[in-house]
Amino acid sequence: MEKKLKILALLLMALLLFIPLIQLKFHFLEPSKKLSGSYQKTEKPVFSSELWFNNTFQQDFEKYFNQNFGFRNTLVRLHNQINYSLFKKAEAKGVIVGKNNYLYETNYINSYNGTNYIGKTEIVKRVEELQIIYDHLKQHNTELLVIIAPGKAYFYPEHIPNYLSMKPSDSNNYKIYLSALSQTNIPIIDFNTLFVSMKDTSSIVLYPKTGIHWSQASIPFVIDSILKKTEILLHKNLNHVITYRGPDADTVDRQDSDIERGMNLIYPIDKLKMNYPKWHFENNATKDKPKMVAIGDSFWWQLYSSGISKHAFNNAQFWYYYKEIYPQSNKKDLFVKDIYALQKLEQSDIVILMTTEANLTKFPFGFEDVMSSKPYYDSIFNRKVENLKNYIKTNESWFNKVKAKAQENMISIDSMLQVDAEYTIRKEEIINNK
Repeated sequence: MEKKLKILALLLMALLLFIPLIQLKFHFLEPSKKLSGSYQKTEKPVFSSELWFNNTFQQDFEKYFNQNFGFRNTLVRLHNQINYSLFKKAEAKGVIVGKNNYLYETNYINSYNGTNYIGKTEIVKRVEELQIIYDHLKQHNTELLVIIAPGKAYFYPEHIPNYLSMKPSDSNNYKIYLSALSQTNIPIIDFNTLFVSMKDTSSIVLYPKTGIHWSQASIPFVIDSILKKTEILLHKNLNHVITYRGPDADTVDRQDSDIERGMNLIYPIDKLKMNYPKWHFENNATKDKPKMVAIGDSFWWQLYSSGISKHAFNNAQFWYYYKEIYPQSNKKDLFVKDIYALQKLEQSDIVILMTTEANLTKFPFGFEDVMSSKPYYDSIFNRKVENLKNYIKTNESWFNKVKAKAQENMISIDSMLQVDAEYTIRKEEIINNK
């Protein structure tokens, strides 16, 4: 009898081991819910004797199997749930489980504590570069508006876990950036301070418990604040948002649980009771729609998705981290590096530069180099050449020399004038750069 029980136990263990293989091949049960997050899909390798003998097939099949074996998604969720429930550990990159199950990302806590401080010298340098860009854009009647979105650690410091809880430093990126920007005439909206000041009195939840961005409920308020500031800067009358209170929500908006979704748990985390206002944009054809370019991080996506680009502005673009351009072209992806960025900004009524306080280490995302881009250099060089050509024509002695060289080289006077002006400007630049 004991021998039979051992055999039965071995058979059951073998069956358990083979069930994932059987599920992979025959799919006898419905596939489990897909996992959230991004990953590179591995295709099933095609067998060949050559790939077998050089060991490539085995390696590729192992990668494929590890990503596709039966019940993988369920087992991953079970593993993640155990670690979360028993050890308050999040199986998601950079995610921290705080007190009362509030979720954070590491860089928000580091920013609050000041452990990722880049130094006053660097911050002042970046702000000075922004001031130069601001002054240049003003010459083209273009406004520059800096927006700092709120950070979760600033909004919920009381839920930061004890082992990461520190008194916020007086020298952190957020405080020094605010100080440096206050020494300029660059307009700014500081939603980080504004959200904290409204935390105890707001009728809506401004920051979700298991999400990392400002709540969907706060978006009408955010948009309205930006549009009112834009009206002041441009002296224009824009379409605003019309808002009225909605019913308490039975479920939380998908956006408001973005960190939790990435943790791939079996059971949901208890959340705050949410109320999402009902709202829409005005549609008054007599109001202005300024030309706008927004440059920023992921906090702008919620505004972009709201339709602000077309309802409040004139089909505005979003330059995500100053790299990708949205909306994308139907034909190909668009990138900032492939366009004459400065000219596009000069043609806009307003440029909005947004960052969350946790991203101030990266801010302003390369935008500070827009003045030194090649298209900008080419435009300045061409202007210098044209100005010098006009001056040469007024200088009788110099112009006569140009005419003589044109005749000697058997080219037109205009062509010789171009060559002479370019040579003079380049020689001047070489001397200045020594």
